[in-house]
This record gives sequence, C-alpha cells and structure tokens, in this order.
Amino acid sequence: AAMTDATGAAPANVAVVTSCHGIGGRAYDKLKKGTRPYLNLLDTVRSGYRAAKLLGLNHEVPAWIWEQGEAQEDDALATYLAYLLEIQSGMAADIRAIVKEQAYDPVMFLGQLSSWSNGVNGLVTSDVPLAQLAAMDARPDKIALTGPKYQFPHSDGLHLTAQGYADYGELCARALKRFRAGGVTCLRPLAATRSGAVITVPFSNPAGGGSLAIDTTLVSDPGTWGVEFKSTGGNAPVVTNVAVAGGGATLDVTLDVEPTGTAQELWFGLKGFPPAGGGPTVGPRTCIRNSAPEVSTLGTPLYDWCVHEKVAVS
Repeated sequence: AAMTDATGAAPANVAVVTSCHGIGGRAYDKLKKGTRPYLNLLDTVRSGYRAAKLLGLNHEVPAWIWEQGEAQEDDALATYLAYLLEIQSGMAADIRAIVKEQAYDPVMFLGQLSSWSNGVNGLVTSDVPLAQLAAMDARPDKIALTGPKYQFPHSDGLHLTAQGYADYGELCARALKRFRAGGVTCLRPLAATRSGAVITVPFSNPAGGGSLAIDTTLVSDPGTWGVEFKSTGGNAPVVTNVAVAGGGATLDVTLDVEPTGTAQELWFGLKGFPPAGGGPTVGPRTCIRNSAPEVSTLGTPLYDWCVHEKVAVS
C-alpha cells in the first residue's frame, strides 16, 4: 500500500511478499529473539531475498508488525517498554544482516492494546498501551503506532472478527504509507491546558485526517465520552462535556468544578469494564475520532480513533 498509485494499484514492477509467524496467546519470552516464531520470520525474509536475487530484482523489508500484548496486559510500563525496544533493535539488526543493501531499519508497527478488561485478568486499566506509545516516542524513526483497536468488532472480547482483522490490515497499510511520507500515523492528544474548569486539548492528527469529531454511533459512549479527569488530593471534578473546538483541531473538556488537586491529568480511553473485553460497545474506548476520508475494501470508514493515553494538565 505504501507503493500504490492513486487508484490503489501497485506498479507493474513491484511485487509484495507478506507472511505471518505469530502464535496465539504467547507471552514475550515465547516470541522473542531465538524462538521459533522469530526464526521463522527471518527464514521468510531470507527466502524472499534469495528469490528476488535469482530474478534480478531488488528486495527490501519496509516494515513488520508486532501484534502482541494481550498475554502481558498486567505488565508494568517499564517492563513492556523494555520488551518492545529489545525486539525492535534485534529484529532490525537481523533483517538488515540478511538484506544487506537495505540502508534503513524496517519500521516496527504496533497495534495498541484495547482489550485488557477481558475475563483473563479483569483489569480496569493497563500500562501496556502506554508502553506502546512510549516505544514510539523513544524511537520515532523506527517504531510507529497504527492506533487503537476498540473501534473494530471483536469476536470474543479479545480477538477481532474476520472483518475486523481485514479492516485493521488496511489501517496498517495506510499507516505504512503515512510513515514513509514522513507523517504521523495515529490520532493522539498532544497536551492539555486548563483555564478554570475548561481544559483545551490539541491533537496530533495524520495529514488529511480532517476535523475531530465526537461519534457515539460507531463507538458507544462508555461514560463522559471516554475521557476522565484525575488528580492527587483536593476536590474530585468530573467531566461534564467534551466538544470539538479550534476549527476542528482541538477538544474542550469541561469539568463540573475547577480542580484544586495536584498532578492533574486527562485519561483517554483507559477505563475498562471487567469482564467485558474490547469492542466498539464494550471495554476501554473513547468516542473521539477524526474525519479521514478512506473507506476499507469491505466498506468500513477508516477513521483514526483516539489512542489510549494519559496527558498531564498544565
């Protein structure tokens, strides 16, 4: 998708090799460097490289997707972040050792965990989606986030349906195209500035994403549109309204009272409802999206939905 023309067709001189090497329900230590899934991925890279060379073609690995986290949903942020940075650096080095002509690290794409409140551990919140954002912040030229997955239909509260995975795959392809163009790949709150009881939140929005929107049709309201106010001490304000402002580029979050506590934060989509898992009508989610115009092959609007995030309020 990163090399298609305006009609979505790849040039006649471009071929694409894809492969899948995961094993469901496995923790990091069963997937990391040296394990069979990891080695299988490298074997596929090696086979593709050899086939291209026999045909006199160039070969590169622009990206790979790390779709994991459900088996680690109760990990601390620092723990899971260390796993992500370790596997990114190891995989990049191993791929480039095979594809020697490739002058850049393949980008590692992450699908943000959105199902931690399922019946396995029954967590209200999780640090794993925050670790995924932290990994992108630590290595923005090597790691990118496609966005959350709560907007997709889930089959069992943990996994997506067949249509959900098909639509998610197209979301990944679009993220790769954006990344190769030097743009941001997901919809994310950047900061939060309070004046009295109103907090203004600017967003990082992918190019062409259009205006922010509050959508309770495609994703039902989990309460206060998925936005929570947190602080230490003082009173206990609650969110009473979330509205698009700033010409579609910001949100105004209104509290019922001016807060008096310290360490003030806004939490976006971080509240789960155990034992319900992920999905557009249950589980951790927000009703905040952009207006990206793309539609999937199956007819699903491919809006970018707000990531699971904590933002300090100043």
